Amino acid sequence: MLTAVEADGEFVGSAGLHLTPGALGPGVGYWIAPWARGHGLAPGMLVACEELARREAYTVLNLDVRSTQERAIQIYEESGYVRWGTLPRYARVAGEYVEGYFYTKNL
Repeated sequence: MLTAVEADGEFVGSAGLHLTPGALGPGVGYWIAPWARGHGLAPGMLVACEELARREAYTVLNLDVRSTQERAIQIYEESGYVRWGTLPRYARVAGEYVEGYFYTKNL
């Protein structure tokens, strides 16, 4: 499931719950336009994905994030996600590799 997010009639991001079966279970992903960040949208989007997962009878959610996304990491950890792994060369940003963190949460 993927949903577009609007604020004041403008597209500001998207949130998705990936309910594909597999060893890692369902995952959460979302994106917010840089100019729309800092307005409290992300926590609500995360909660909406968790609620949908519960309705679909999933009992765990997983996600991953670049180590440079400090606010996202804070939101995940405040929401009860636990970091279970790190990938040293997760993404390349401005020609340099950055770490990626992997999180999980029991619903």
